Amino acid sequence: MRVNMGVMQMATVVITPREKNLPLLSADYMYILSNRKSYLEFYDVVKEKDSKYNADMNITQMLIDNIKTYMEHSKQLPLLSEAEKNEKLAITVEYTDGLIKKGHLNRIFTVTV
Repeated sequence: MRVNMGVMQMATVVITPREKNLPLLSADYMYILSNRKSYLEFYDVVKEKDSKYNADMNITQMLIDNIKTYMEHSKQLPLLSEAEKNEKLAITVEYTDGLIKKGHLNRIFTVTV
């Protein structure tokens, strides 16, 4: 699915496994003005939730795999100058504080890369 609303564009890919007891996977890619966002969401759309389906280790491993890919990609990018680091930190703090003020988050964990 694609949506173009002038200042916002969005593409969504939905993976709907029909032959295995897996959750539905929705991947959203959004362009809002100059910001890019991407969301991966797993939806519980199965009737029978057996021990293999309910295994949190599978979800944890997916998170670990994604972080490893993210970190590998980061090796290709140059280091920021002190001024660039400070500017990026200010933007990050503004964004995360906004999430807290809006009630979207109640705690932020920061990892320095």
